[in-house]
Amino acid sequence: MILNLPEIKYEPVSRLFPSSYTALKGCHYKFILSKALGSKSILPISIHSYKGTFAHKILEHISRGNIFDEESFSIFIERELAVIDEQILRDGNHNYYPLRKNLKNFGLLKISLRKFLKDRNDQKVPVNTGKFFSEMWCESKDKRVGGKIDLIAEYPAYIEIADFKTGAITEELMDDEGEKYEEIKVDYQEQLQLYGALFFEHTDKKPDALFLIDLHKNKFEVNFSMDESLKLLSKAKQMLDNINEEISSKEFVALPSVENCKFCLNRPACQHYQSALLNGLVTNDITGKISKVQKFLNGNVSLFLETQIGNVIIKNFDTSFFDSFQNAISKKVTVYNVRSDRMDNSFLSSNMTRIYEQ
Repeated sequence: MILNLPEIKYEPVSRLFPSSYTALKGCHYKFILSKALGSKSILPISIHSYKGTFAHKILEHISRGNIFDEESFSIFIERELAVIDEQILRDGNHNYYPLRKNLKNFGLLKISLRKFLKDRNDQKVPVNTGKFFSEMWCESKDKRVGGKIDLIAEYPAYIEIADFKTGAITEELMDDEGEKYEEIKVDYQEQLQLYGALFFEHTDKKPDALFLIDLHKNKFEVNFSMDESLKLLSKAKQMLDNINEEISSKEFVALPSVENCKFCLNRPACQHYQSALLNGLVTNDITGKISKVQKFLNGNVSLFLETQIGNVIIKNFDTSFFDSFQNAISKKVTVYNVRSDRMDNSFLSSNMTRIYEQ
């Protein structure tokens, strides 16, 4: 069916999280819009987001010692799967339910998590050598920046901070001579540096090392200095001030681009993005006026749009869409998350596709 946009309520932002800071570098308005919508996404999130949340919770339980053997592993796997499945249903993403049956290679994910547990048990440090804290909340002295640190290992003369990542930690880059090399993602480096600064402000203790840890228990050290981390924290606070000035004045800094917009889940509510689409920005969305609807004998429905690139057809809609489309002839809509077909100006819908009236 054709959907209507929710109400947007702009309110001042009281705190930034380290992950928010890195997101804000791309586009302020993306963050502001998310807050104005109550952090509820307009477009459906990827199944991999649920995978990441689930895996992160299991890693947290392992780090806390809640999971310590095969029996506890199985108990918490089932418990967290139930929580995620409930969230999937609340979000209306029924095609992902249950997660274990719809997530590709779920079995391999369990194997990786089980190996993480085994490696931790094999390398377990005697408890009298240090203290371990998981999901510890740390915030700046003025409480304007804060977040939970995945794991803190505090030894008598040495402190480590670790952040778990369920996806790729490095990215492939190219140097001035055209040679490829692997580098830790800049966003992850800055997030971890901010956690280091927050830990220092929260505890008056300086961490000695910062690590990113993946599902295979690979550790990637992030080089840092406390001076650099505190400068980054100051930048985050300044960014918070800038955001609230934009909210107060309603003069928003938006940077529409493929990189900033393609995976933004709230782009239907962004007028800056809509203008960019009309001005030729190419993403996986199509905007135009409905000219015709066609239903086939197999029940599939095709939607025809008049767009700036010419007449476009979007195929493979379920038969339940027909009446809604038929009643919207001549209306302007944007169809989000379509896939290219073999023919020019022909696209395919999927279970991620949504249509909003302009």
